[in-house]
Amino acid sequence: MAEPHNTFRWFDSSPEVIQLLVMLYVRYPLSPRNVKDLAFERGIDVCQGEMRYLWRPVDHEGEVLESFVTKTRDKPAALKFMKKPMKRHGCARIITTDGLRSYKAAMNDLSVNLGIGPDR
Repeated sequence: MAEPHNTFRWFDSSPEVIQLLVMLYVRYPLSPRNVKDLAFERGIDVCQGEMRYLWRPVDHEGEVLESFVTKTRDKPAALKFMKKPMKRHGCARIITTDGLRSYKAAMNDLSVNLGIGPDR
C-alpha cells in the first residue's frame, strides 16, 4: 500500500503549527511579521532560514496590490518588481520609495519619467 503524500515534508515544524500560522495569515489581515510575533508569544519560534526581500506596491489608499519576494535587492530585482504591477495596474504618476538606488536605475531602464521620492 502506498504512503499518502506528505505536504509538509520540506518543513521542520509540525503540520499543526504550519496550518495554524497559515490560518492566522489568511483569516486575519496580519502581516507575516505579525503572525511571527503572535506565534512567538505562544512559544513557537519561526525561523525563515534564508534572508529574502519582500517587495510590495501599495496604492494611494494603502492597499497592497501584490507581493514579490527576491533573494537580492538590486537593479534586476527592482526592474522585475516594477514591470509586473505596471503591466497589471498601469503606470503610476508618483512613486514613493525607501530611497534604494536600484529603483531609480530600474525607472531609467523603463524610460519612465516619474517623481521618485524617499518614503518618510
